[in-house]
Amino acid sequence: MWTKHLLIVVSLITLVALPNEAEAGTKRALLVGVSGYKAPVSALRGPGNDVVLMRQVLPRLGYASANIKVLSDAVPDGGIPTRAAIMAELSRLTAASTEGDEVMVLIAGHGTRQPAKPEDIGLRSVDGLDAIVLPIDIGQWDGAGGTVTNAISNFEIREWLEKLRSRGVFVWLIFDACHSANMTRSALPDDVRFRGVSPETLNIPRSAMEAAQARAPRQRGGTAESSPPMGLDLTRGTKKGDFVAFFAAQSEEEAPERALPPAQSGNKTHGLLTYSIAQAITLNPGASFAQVGQQLLQLYAVAENPHPTPLLTGTGLSRAISGGQTEGKPQWLVQRKDDGKLVLAAGAFHMLTQGTVLALLPNAIAKDKSVIGYAEIATVDGTTSILRPIAYGGKAAPAVSALPEDFSARLVEPRPDLLLHVGRPVLAEGQAGAAIMRQVIAELEISPGRNTQLRWSAPGEANNIRLVVDAGRLWFVSSESELIREGPGQTISVGLDKPIDKLLPLVRDTLAQMGKAINLTRLAAQGYGSGLASANAQVTITSNGRPVRLNDGVVPRVGNGDRLDITLENTGNRPVDFTVLQITPQFGVNVVFPMDGEHNRIDAHGRKRLGARGFQIKGAPGAQAGVERLLVIAVEAEDGAALNDFSFLAQPEVPKTRSDSSFMGRLLMETGFGIPSTRGGSEGQSMDKTWLRVFSWKEQP
Repeated sequence: MWTKHLLIVVSLITLVALPNEAEAGTKRALLVGVSGYKAPVSALRGPGNDVVLMRQVLPRLGYASANIKVLSDAVPDGGIPTRAAIMAELSRLTAASTEGDEVMVLIAGHGTRQPAKPEDIGLRSVDGLDAIVLPIDIGQWDGAGGTVTNAISNFEIREWLEKLRSRGVFVWLIFDACHSANMTRSALPDDVRFRGVSPETLNIPRSAMEAAQARAPRQRGGTAESSPPMGLDLTRGTKKGDFVAFFAAQSEEEAPERALPPAQSGNKTHGLLTYSIAQAITLNPGASFAQVGQQLLQLYAVAENPHPTPLLTGTGLSRAISGGQTEGKPQWLVQRKDDGKLVLAAGAFHMLTQGTVLALLPNAIAKDKSVIGYAEIATVDGTTSILRPIAYGGKAAPAVSALPEDFSARLVEPRPDLLLHVGRPVLAEGQAGAAIMRQVIAELEISPGRNTQLRWSAPGEANNIRLVVDAGRLWFVSSESELIREGPGQTISVGLDKPIDKLLPLVRDTLAQMGKAINLTRLAAQGYGSGLASANAQVTITSNGRPVRLNDGVVPRVGNGDRLDITLENTGNRPVDFTVLQITPQFGVNVVFPMDGEHNRIDAHGRKRLGARGFQIKGAPGAQAGVERLLVIAVEAEDGAALNDFSFLAQPEVPKTRSDSSFMGRLLMETGFGIPSTRGGSEGQSMDKTWLRVFSWKEQP
């Protein structure tokens, strides 16, 4: 049983918040984390940590500590999260809140589905099933009552939400649970658990589930109507108050919890959704809910296995999550310890990595010209880092003894995490291919290849790519998928029936290609290229005649014949150069724009509609199923400078010559080919002139 003494030091980015007079109402929060379930429901480790983390984040968004109520059996000062306690607190929030107020609710724990009552099918339930949340006193299926004892149903939450919205209260919800439990899970890291139980665990008869689904309304094709997230149709009717809801997974997916950040000392188990939301808020507390949703997709895109697809819905997506705006660059407090160590109050949680350069300033409001020296991150863990003074920007490395006891460090030059985390294969004595695979690994440990940086992880640890030896082949299993031996989504593999001099180059090339695609996506997720506010892209997929915009937390499923449409926009006063790349499920990187010598510079206040670019979703038998991504890169053009064109990233080899020397150009070269760039003296200033965005969809055959 994990300890109840939880300590998570979350040092948020120091930014200047500008108050918004239009939002002067009271902010109240209810944080529910259920961990200590009794058999047969499995206990969880992370919900209590989720509650503690959000309780630390919310005050930065204007929530007074006295207005944050905690119900968690894993938090020493929290109430017990029984059904009665949760429903009582929801009622209290309704009674206390009035027009202009804001209410936030986190529910972290298990979920599942139960049969909807016959009279509710077609009304409260569109697919014949009710999603339910499991409080700590959850019971078993009550056939006479037609419900699981003490369950909290989706329509109870919906009715509560409608009451609050009718009063003009803004509500945002985080459901860090799922309602799908797969009984045949593939091999996963040892620290991963899923927040969902099967209906059978609660003694819900399979026949009752099937009968309820059979009564659901049918579409013309004969299939049941699709259910909204958690079965909550929250858009019906006209309400005075807006809402936003985050969901950990789509209805058929499972929501994981695991030790986060991975492979960092002092990490704790969290739900991936709650941790990622807190991280996105920390990176930019002035972002809108829609921007947080976009950041979630980018964080999830590079999350080490496993991860589902988060969902975001609501009528208040354009609202700032903090109720205000932010200015300035990220910065944090530094303390000079008696032993001479410089301890930065930020770490891997804040997307900082070893080698990141920071400017040292006497205080948080000092101007950039007041810099007293520079330092780089020498070591990093979950929430703190150790700094090492360096010579940089024409200044000598400052003496530690000359620095104040407390001062600020402001981000100058980020360093992306470009290592490819590779899981070692489990090899048995006498297994076909095991002997030559041991030779391959030994060679890779010495020389992974000039275009690759590898970090090996043991079986059961987090990774980007997991190597599996099976049926005489080496399989490269992505963190986004399971091993698929045949069919549309077949996993990349190479035969092990080759001599070492033939096999080793194939393995190196495959890892290099996969690492390149993963790192391109990782850059956007780590917050690089977020400073150019004038760049924008709109990506729309038209499916069955209905357009769906790929933003605001939406990852649609697409199929044969669906059409992609891309529009690039520059709202600023200076020209911007755009590059658009496609990252395929099989880790290919293709150029979408510019092509065939196209001019990729968009003038001030200009836009360019690329249209479909011949982009047709193939989705036919034999097509590659999986997650497909579009990476849009924008760089503000310097006076007299050549075009910033990153089409070279689609080339199989590193170009011998290149004209680009911008901050983003060097980062992308390093990202694509694993070659550390040479640090200069003013690169950090260009960080404000770059923009990256990843758009994702799932292809289905």
